Amino acid sequence: ALWPTQKGVKGKKLFGFVPRSLRSELKLDIVSPLLNKTFFIKDCKTDFIVAVVNSLTFEMYIPDDVLFYEGEKCHSLWYLCSGEVDYLTAQKVKFQSVSNCLIGECSFFGFEPYVCTAKAVDKCEVFFLTMQDFLNHLEDYNLIDDYVDYLELHQDKLSRSKASIVKMTQNLNSSKMAKMMVTTVEQTSIPKGVILPDTKFRKVWDIVALTFVTILAISIPLEISFEYNGISLTYFIIDSILDLFFILDIYARLSRFAIIRDGFLITSRAEFRKVYFAEGFYGDLLSVTPASFFGYATGLARGQAYGFLRLFQLVRVQRFEKYMNSFFETLNTDTNLIISTGLMRTIQTFLLTIFLCHWLACAYHFIGHSATDADDNWLAADQILSYPLGKRYLRAFYWALYTVTTVGYGSVPVISIAERIFAMVVMLVGAVLCDAGITAILTAIVSEKDHQAGTNNRRIQCCKTFMKNMFIPKDLQDRVLDYYNYIDTELQNIDEEMILEDLSSSLKSEIIALFCFDSLRRSVALESFSDGAVISMLKNMVPYLAIPGENISEIGKESKAIYVLQRGRMTISDSVGPEEI
Repeated sequence: ALWPTQKGVKGKKLFGFVPRSLRSELKLDIVSPLLNKTFFIKDCKTDFIVAVVNSLTFEMYIPDDVLFYEGEKCHSLWYLCSGEVDYLTAQKVKFQSVSNCLIGECSFFGFEPYVCTAKAVDKCEVFFLTMQDFLNHLEDYNLIDDYVDYLELHQDKLSRSKASIVKMTQNLNSSKMAKMMVTTVEQTSIPKGVILPDTKFRKVWDIVALTFVTILAISIPLEISFEYNGISLTYFIIDSILDLFFILDIYARLSRFAIIRDGFLITSRAEFRKVYFAEGFYGDLLSVTPASFFGYATGLARGQAYGFLRLFQLVRVQRFEKYMNSFFETLNTDTNLIISTGLMRTIQTFLLTIFLCHWLACAYHFIGHSATDADDNWLAADQILSYPLGKRYLRAFYWALYTVTTVGYGSVPVISIAERIFAMVVMLVGAVLCDAGITAILTAIVSEKDHQAGTNNRRIQCCKTFMKNMFIPKDLQDRVLDYYNYIDTELQNIDEEMILEDLSSSLKSEIIALFCFDSLRRSVALESFSDGAVISMLKNMVPYLAIPGENISEIGKESKAIYVLQRGRMTISDSVGPEEI
């Protein structure tokens, strides 16, 4: 969701683009209504409030992102500026929805764990104040004693707020309604009959649509440019199947196919139907007029007239890029193939060139074949008027290909004024597409490969020079080089920590929990910890790559970290002896 809304820039970096002199004023303008209601802060002096505002961090959460879990150590106070958040019990039962408010206030100022789970319902924009920043501000402005006094004086307010939430969660957790409410939420989240974009059916449907659009893009220009005595029954059946499929496609997009809009899943029929009406319905409706039935009913299913009758169906070709992107995404997610963005753009440009040459070849043949003077056209000059359709098409495609690619052999003649004008237009198109487009894409791919290879090579060379000058032992040098070789070849220069940092805090925690939560939960040392306490530990976990022979802990030495082994083998040695896990 970051890409369509903020061009991939996280909230903290987004505010970094704002001039420093305006940053505080902008934040204050957004959060001031909530700041005036914040416990303790609302009664502080202006300089302290400004310091708090300056330390606020902007973050965006997408639907189903979790801000915090019940029992988790309170680490932030949340200012919800837009969107809606659900409060959930430990059994994931919703008991309240909130918007444009403070979240976690009683836990934050009471220095206690969160009393419930907070989950985003839709796109939420929030500012949050971390506990560490708040404590630092209290110390910087000598307000620690004042805060203690204020807390004692207004403790009842926090206690009442906490007690109301705790009572509600306990009642729901102990009631027979809890399971029913959870089931109801799960059953109504996706309307019956709505098909999600990532289902196998949708992926197959898009591949079939891609195939049928390709058939349209190829067959219609051929029917217009080359004469036919009549369309056979086979072609009639194929065209009828295409018409029927695209009619069903319109129905599916109106009532069955959920969509992703601005990074968010839309499953409501009314909403995705509204989007479809605004973005592509009328063009699709124009392209599904049953030309095949009309042509046979009126006797036009012969010659170039049938091609012109189907010309408006080329409107559907505008979806070709979308279907192609869906196809590449399916290959990346459902197969072992990895298609980079550069390779995908190269393939798309190649296909665009082929289709363009096909259309231009048909148009060039049509101009020559429609000339009023039987001798003043390229077909007559090339002496191929009597050639079969296939040979004439190949000759026209050959002309289009060498003209578009700016090779310009000139072996196919250009005779009439219309042909010369058309040839000049094709040359201009070719100059933009091939000289600028394809060259730019290939240059970018080569540059990216060279840049990464150069970076890797320089890093290794610098490392070798350093180890040589510092007289590092040969065996240790080999281990260092083996480490870089593993990073460059096996991991393909992927920095796992950097990838996690690019995610929202909710998604980052969810991914780490997927790998580590169950292992930590089974630990004997942590068996007395609540789930919330374990989740709090996950906030501080980071990826770590241990190289062969490295000792991550030793008997008799203080262990400063907990390790959860995800991949590879490790030997544990104690008084009993070594054991490999």
